[in-house]
Amino acid sequence: MDWIVASFNLSRPFHAAALLLFTALIPFFAIAAVIGIRKAAAIRLQALRDTYPALVTTISFQFQERSASRVGGVRYVLPLAFLTVLNIFMSMLLLDGSKWTTTGIDGGTYYLLCGGQCADPAGDLNAYQTQTIIVAAFAFLGWMVWTFTAIFDRATSMQLFPSTFNRLVIRLAVAVLVAIVMRHLVAGDATITALGPLPVLAFVIGMFPERGLSFIAQKFEAVLRAPAHSEDFPLDLIEGISPGLAFRMRELSVDSAADLAHANPIAVFEAAALPLSEIVDWIGQAQLLVLVKAARFQALQAVGFRTIFDIVRLLKHGDGSATLQQVCNLPGPNGITLPAIEGDSEYVRLLEVHVALGGTAP
Repeated sequence: MDWIVASFNLSRPFHAAALLLFTALIPFFAIAAVIGIRKAAAIRLQALRDTYPALVTTISFQFQERSASRVGGVRYVLPLAFLTVLNIFMSMLLLDGSKWTTTGIDGGTYYLLCGGQCADPAGDLNAYQTQTIIVAAFAFLGWMVWTFTAIFDRATSMQLFPSTFNRLVIRLAVAVLVAIVMRHLVAGDATITALGPLPVLAFVIGMFPERGLSFIAQKFEAVLRAPAHSEDFPLDLIEGISPGLAFRMRELSVDSAADLAHANPIAVFEAAALPLSEIVDWIGQAQLLVLVKAARFQALQAVGFRTIFDIVRLLKHGDGSATLQQVCNLPGPNGITLPAIEGDSEYVRLLEVHVALGGTAP
């Protein structure tokens, strides 16, 4: 604790100022972005009320107004607090590493820091552990660079959610741990007296920790994957959802098209700065995808039937069932029926919002 107090000693004003700036930069930037986004969300919701008065009476809008799961400012508090604490800790580690080397490491052996060298009584464990801390600090520096970019990008697009900060915290922990493991792997059986390119590699890992993790996951995918599993509905099958947008949708707990099919369009609109008409279109596509599965969904989109509304229009024609059966190779009378679709509550709520936005009912 003494080294933390000493860091703010007035006899070292420039060092104290640098430490305060480093520890406060990301939390301050994040809080400012959250405040701006929440104000923008309130303005968007009010503009929606003024532009589409009929939308206020829909089930989806009323449910969102009363929902306890709305993305309000309070839900940002805990993730931001956790991020701030970790940022302060790692910033002090990066700027005040000498304090650790004189009071925290001398005379002690820490298995996370010394790795395989812990079993070598002849090695200089203090020097080895100090080098490991340097590697961890540079991984943190790389994480900071990536985090600034991520927060700025999401703040600009008005898509900064509480789960975003949870992911940032997880990314920091993964980056530091992967960098430490890499340091031990590179060290091998001999104590390294010079770090060489390790800080640079740690910095890169801090920015892109998932690259190494994805490589490991691919190696074990065949072992971990269950032999039988239900069909996946990836978001990238939905026309209009890019990989970057799919990543941000996952931060809203919309991990697949099946989740999107059941999502409240007003909730997605309030949380993300996206046009409501596009959201309704995506949910309409997702409901069709879940209904007919991936291969048939792509076949229908290839001939112009994009959403669940298009299928309802098709089935209301005299030969619609035959056309649908021909395109999708459906099992005749046991296939998709109009009463089943129109009786689905998710479809009814989506249609209500679609009509309130000026769309035509099928």
